[in-house]
Amino acid sequence: MRRRRLLGSVAAVLMTLTACGSTTTETAADAGAATALAGVVDTVAGGQIDLASLEGQDTVLWFWAPW
Repeated sequence: MRRRRLLGSVAAVLMTLTACGSTTTETAADAGAATALAGVVDTVAGGQIDLASLEGQDTVLWFWAPW
């Protein structure tokens, strides 16, 4: 049991170091990430928002389908 726990801990540390060990300084914009979405969406309150007005801001879009 002790050996299994040790191997699990070592594996977790190695995965963490691998994931966090990136040496790149390239940003999402430099990597050719998608530009701002275009379009108008309805809000829960019944209004509308033009997605272009959110450009340059951190935004979370929550898509909901009540079925």
